[in-house]
Amino acid sequence: MNRKERRAARKTGQAGGLSQSFASQLRDMGDQHAQAGDVAQAESLYRQALASDPDDIVTLHRLGHLATRTGRIDEAFTLFSRAIGINRHVPELHMGMAAVCHAAGRLEDAALHCAEAARVRPDYAEAHLEQGNVLMELNRPADAVACYRRAVTTRPGYLQALVNLGRALYALGKPEEAIEAWQRAQAADPRHPLPAMNLGIALVRQGRHKEAIEQLQRALAIAPGSVDVLTNLAKAYVAAEDILQALQTTWRALAISETQDAKAVFVECLRRFRFTADMPELRGAVARAVTDAWARLDDFNAAATDLAKHSAALAQCVARVAEAWPRRLTGDALWTPSEQAAICADPLLRALMESAPVCDLDLERFLTCARREMLDEALATRVDQVAEPALLAFRCALARQSFLNEYVHPFDDEEADKVAQLRQRLADVLSAQTEPPALWLAALGAYEPLHQLPLAHTLNAKTGHLKGLIDQQVSEPLEEMRLRATIRALTPIDDAISLAVRDQYEHNPYPRWAKLPLPAEPDTIESALRTLFPALPAGSATRDGCDVLIAGCGTGHCAIEAARRYRGARVLAVDLSLTSLGYAMRKTRELAITNIDYAQADILKLGTLGDTFEHTFDVIEAGGVLHHLDDPFAGWRVLLQLLRPGGFMYLGLYSALGRKHILNVRSLIAERGYRSSPDDIRRFREQIVAEAERPDIGRLWQSPDFYNMSGCRDLCFHVQEHRLTIPQIKTFLDDNGLAFIGFVVDPRSQNEVESQFPNEAELDRWHRYETDHPNMFSGQYHFWLQRPQRTAD
Repeated sequence: MNRKERRAARKTGQAGGLSQSFASQLRDMGDQHAQAGDVAQAESLYRQALASDPDDIVTLHRLGHLATRTGRIDEAFTLFSRAIGINRHVPELHMGMAAVCHAAGRLEDAALHCAEAARVRPDYAEAHLEQGNVLMELNRPADAVACYRRAVTTRPGYLQALVNLGRALYALGKPEEAIEAWQRAQAADPRHPLPAMNLGIALVRQGRHKEAIEQLQRALAIAPGSVDVLTNLAKAYVAAEDILQALQTTWRALAISETQDAKAVFVECLRRFRFTADMPELRGAVARAVTDAWARLDDFNAAATDLAKHSAALAQCVARVAEAWPRRLTGDALWTPSEQAAICADPLLRALMESAPVCDLDLERFLTCARREMLDEALATRVDQVAEPALLAFRCALARQSFLNEYVHPFDDEEADKVAQLRQRLADVLSAQTEPPALWLAALGAYEPLHQLPLAHTLNAKTGHLKGLIDQQVSEPLEEMRLRATIRALTPIDDAISLAVRDQYEHNPYPRWAKLPLPAEPDTIESALRTLFPALPAGSATRDGCDVLIAGCGTGHCAIEAARRYRGARVLAVDLSLTSLGYAMRKTRELAITNIDYAQADILKLGTLGDTFEHTFDVIEAGGVLHHLDDPFAGWRVLLQLLRPGGFMYLGLYSALGRKHILNVRSLIAERGYRSSPDDIRRFREQIVAEAERPDIGRLWQSPDFYNMSGCRDLCFHVQEHRLTIPQIKTFLDDNGLAFIGFVVDPRSQNEVESQFPNEAELDRWHRYETDHPNMFSGQYHFWLQRPQRTAD
């Protein structure tokens, strides 16, 4: 049979000839190797078969499938095109081509080939299913629903089609129909976990928590090792306010695989939970959450600290210190050898100490005593003595903690004299070009930054905990000083208040942070906002690429988060303080982020740049700066000049009701003559805690800002602050034609406000709620607004 005859046979489905028989044998052998996982040998045999019969569409299909699997998309496209050219009425060939188009990102072409396969064979359920899947990726859920329904009509009880039908219906906002589809899937195959899991997820969102948990437990019984099922069951427990069960369930998921979703749920559980006893099985996961920054540590610092404190050894030591305070315990009175060994070996405590200021009064006092003991031991240590590794690791972590909290822990004159002695010893050793004992460096670094030492740049450690300490206190500060010289000045700074604020942040850059969590996938502006505000109405089509201004970027964490959050973002981040900007630039380079431009500028002067300013912005964020201006509304108006029509703005503003206790604290500071010097801030903190029963100042030590020098100064000693009310904000929005999007609050608070005041405008209902709950915005008002698009004349 010649080639022309063979081609005619392929089109009519006939076989024939010795050549065809030999090709079939080769192909069958190839199939056996493919089933055994020997892809290379299978492909070799298929190619021999094709050489024997170049028009065999079955062999072309096999080779096209292998090329797709191994990522050779162009080759796969050629093979399937060739097969379809021989016989375009074989639906499997169109399905193969659909897979190639899908792999190449050509979703419209993939959908067309699925449709052609279904046209050729109307009962081809898989073709209907795959067409629906592609249409879902194209964000066409209504069309996908029609495909899934055809698949189910063709094959009643088709599990995957019913599951996907439910998902498409849910995406269309038809939860009851989605639930009905999943119930049909469950009836079709009661032993498959997907229908039960999807039912559980949907029921959680309907507030039917008991039913949701029952369905998810059913899915878990079918698939006990499924991380997805365990994670969604944990979410159901969170929704039902059973946080302990949620925590334990998420821990089981993390033990199998530390997925991003499981880590996010674990942190959400920690955010809502306070440990009253040790849970040893969780300590490792919590330590990793801290070390690897599964979320911002502010979100779960309290729970992680509680768990650390409840280890048997540390709990006993903390209790002894609290009972003896203000007398400082050292030696066996502070901790026995066995307690010391247990505490120094605890990875959770060390992770907390190295990652952020420890925000717990009892633990702070224990660390203050441990620091004093370290100083005494350092002075008694010879130059040639070697420290015990675990104890040195703890002491280096203690020094790093002191640097993070900017030496806010109290010390007396006797300690100050001993620190001076140690400083001189270290200076002498470095001058003699002798390597100093690691304990000396840890002890001094726990009282003052090591980069202030003469010849500090000669300090070196290649590995271990000492290297982490030297990097933090020598290498990084020196790098920040170098970077300061490279920062351009965008505007002059000559306003009296701006100069005073700049001086504060040059000495005390704010906020203090060491780690940020890994970012989610970047998104468009509107999509990112819709995660916060699901009811945000759809505006004009969003696009990749946006210009973002971070006004008052401080130490850079907001700028970095914005650069990661918005797809294609171009970020300009400005601040008054070169010290803050130097820190921000170093952290930005450390994280390999390249789309942020830092500059020194006064917000009040940005509006005067006129034609010299590069552009306006799609997004402006000013998360805590306007209330430190002489006139917050003047600064707000300047920023509005830079916001494009349709652009979004995020603001943080102090609440007059929420900050009432801070106003009383500031009056107390003025009355007693405290200044904003480090010594006075330390004395102030001790005095405030001693007067714990004063109701007019509240429990100030519950604020994370209380536990570091810059934070405490920003909280209580700021050179300039204004406090606003919601009616004032509403008036400004109305006067400037701005649309209020919403406060950034937890969903429960939002739902409570809406249910209590259903018939009032958003800002009016929030004003009434805050009046009844004055601590609601004790930090700040955090909210988003939008500048409307220009209307045509």
